[in-house]
Amino acid sequence: MKIFGYILIGLGLIDLITSWTLEYGSPIDPIVGPTIAPFTAYILIGVGYFVKGLGENNENSNEE
Repeated sequence: MKIFGYILIGLGLIDLITSWTLEYGSPIDPIVGPTIAPFTAYILIGVGYFVKGLGENNENSNEE
């Protein structure tokens, strides 16, 4: 779970950086549409942290 969380965080950061640097925005923007496109990076980062936290909690419960 933690690895999947880190992957989502990485995708969110890549989306955020490319939306500021590329001329036409992030490559994810045409997929999700213009309404959601400004928020996809923050959504991916938030979900990634949530999933990463679930993975850490899951590992802690297995150790006990």
